[in-house]
Amino acid sequence: MTITTATLTALLDEHSCSLDANSIMRVMMRYGLAEDAEYISTTGSGEVKRFRRLTDEGLNYGINEASSGHDIKTSPRFYIDTFPALVSLVVSYLQKESEEMQLQASKPKPLAGKYIAVFGSFTLIGRNELRGRIEELGGLNAGSISPKTDIVIFGDGDHRERYQKAKGYNAEIWDEVRMIEVIGVPSR
Repeated sequence: MTITTATLTALLDEHSCSLDANSIMRVMMRYGLAEDAEYISTTGSGEVKRFRRLTDEGLNYGINEASSGHDIKTSPRFYIDTFPALVSLVVSYLQKESEEMQLQASKPKPLAGKYIAVFGSFTLIGRNELRGRIEELGGLNAGSISPKTDIVIFGDGDHRERYQKAKGYNAEIWDEVRMIEVIGVPSR
């Protein structure tokens, strides 16, 4: 018994599917059905070449066909019989992403459009995590205090000069307690 395979592009054309091969591969990579792999060029240049291949889970929907003249590089080819199931799976992943985006968009953004500068260290949250939360809540991270700065959050450390500068620009000044009231405590 021979199992027939084809390229994504050929199967999409055959089924008049609105999705494109790059979108399907991007979803497959995000959800662990495909991955990037590398090999050193056989020309002797030492250049690292990249290709995509199916993972063990992705092999339910196709094969990694060996490339002619190269013992490492492969190209994914997909089973004709399981292609509709693969498209259905990809669409379900896209639906899940759409629902997550809608949920994120519906969350309140108490810091929307505000320029926020962060200085010092904090006991309950790291600076990078804090900056990420500021962006999630609609705020814009500022690297310094300027007339555009709306809020300055001070953690541990001596910040007398920055404090005076923030006051001079009428920026709100927050300590860690006020920051946690607005952004919450990260779950660990």
